[in-house]
Amino acid sequence: MSVELGPGETREEQIDEIGAVVGLLESHIGDGLVLRAESTDEWTPEYHAEHRRPTADCPGEDQYRNEVFFYHRDISFEDAYSAAEKIADELGFTPNDAVNDTGAGSSRMMFSAQSEDGRTFIVRESASEDENVEVVYNTRCTDHESNREARDEFMLKEREERQRERDEQ
Repeated sequence: MSVELGPGETREEQIDEIGAVVGLLESHIGDGLVLRAESTDEWTPEYHAEHRRPTADCPGEDQYRNEVFFYHRDISFEDAYSAAEKIADELGFTPNDAVNDTGAGSSRMMFSAQSEDGRTFIVRESASEDENVEVVYNTRCTDHESNREARDEFMLKEREERQRERDEQ
């Protein structure tokens, strides 16, 4: 089976893309996947649009992408690695064999894969005692104004909140 992620240019397309990846995660990893967020454990497109700003960790100027972080407490490293391989295959991503490691022996489990246009998918052993496995997904970088506008709105809201807090002191 193959999953078409679409062009991934606009913020809405990138949020839809994350939804497709979440569906794959749920079908391959199952219950126990928890969104790393302050106010909820479950990812929804609405939550992402309202609470997650696009990141600027892209090589180009004025390029942004969306990312999502999950963790899973109750999955073995072997099962997580196997699921990650299947998901990457369904996404059409190329595994990064230079860093991938099943975690056998004393090494840490790590699976990383990337698309030709820069989308990344990572499943790795967590450094936290409370979390067993971390999952990170990044959409591709884009200079579409919808991501820039969303980032600007988040930055403005954060500035206003900081100012409000200073005024209350």
